[in-house]
Amino acid sequence: MSPPPAAVLEALARAIAAVDHAQLRALLAPDVRWVQVGRKPVVGVDAVLKVLDRYGPADALELHHVIADGTTGAVDGVAQLGGKSRGFCHVAELDQGRVRAFTTWLVVEAAGQSPEGAMTEDTFWQLIAEAGGAYKPLVTRLADLPVDAIMAFDDHLGRLMHRSYGGDLWCVAYVAMSGCSDDSFDYFRGWLVTRGKAVFEAALRDPDSLFDPLVALKEHEGDIPLNEDILAAAAKAYAKKTRRADFYDLPRVALPPRPKVEFRWDEDDEQSMRTLCPRVFDRFWSDPF
Repeated sequence: MSPPPAAVLEALARAIAAVDHAQLRALLAPDVRWVQVGRKPVVGVDAVLKVLDRYGPADALELHHVIADGTTGAVDGVAQLGGKSRGFCHVAELDQGRVRAFTTWLVVEAAGQSPEGAMTEDTFWQLIAEAGGAYKPLVTRLADLPVDAIMAFDDHLGRLMHRSYGGDLWCVAYVAMSGCSDDSFDYFRGWLVTRGKAVFEAALRDPDSLFDPLVALKEHEGDIPLNEDILAAAAKAYAKKTRRADFYDLPRVALPPRPKVEFRWDEDDEQSMRTLCPRVFDRFWSDPF
């Protein structure tokens, strides 16, 4: 039996940080393809080990998040290497417990800073909470910050959108709204971010945990679980602060490509959807937003 995908991803991150040849040979498929964002792909276990040997082992490793969805997943954190702190995110494709391909986003950061440089993730979530998840208060608060902090906010948001791009969560959105396009799923995850850190992290662990927030939204707030505005909040704040319209032309933190989504459900198979989110299905399938 293959090990759980999340366990494989955590082992991958630890083996890369330690440059553990034996463990990497056990984890990686012989013809594994590794892409470091901004560099040419490396193919084959021996080639991967050769590159990692040049880096050397990390002095310390701190894992932040591990998320897996069937045959794809991601793990991120911070590694201390050569006296510098490096934020990383590995996005992997798995096949029978081994890594078939993975992409690494790596950024060198100043000591004591988050990978996004000017803002920690805790500060990001604090801003969301202080604005009550509302667009206009959030833009106002962001516009009072330095430009690099506004950009860092958007970089954090990009990472959260990347982490939440999964098939099981998409199932909840589809069931709750009786359909969910690609764009709508982006806006659904935007809404999810506005609910705050606790709700967001719980939804990644168990998408059916969104039952209570969705019921509250429908029965008490009279709204829908879509929020497109938050995706442009940083750009709006930047324009308000600088009176410029070049936000999306500025150098940004590079995110890995979106992982391929494995759908463990089918829109024509009600039981497959109910299996993934039974409470949401029973409440919303016949009475959606």
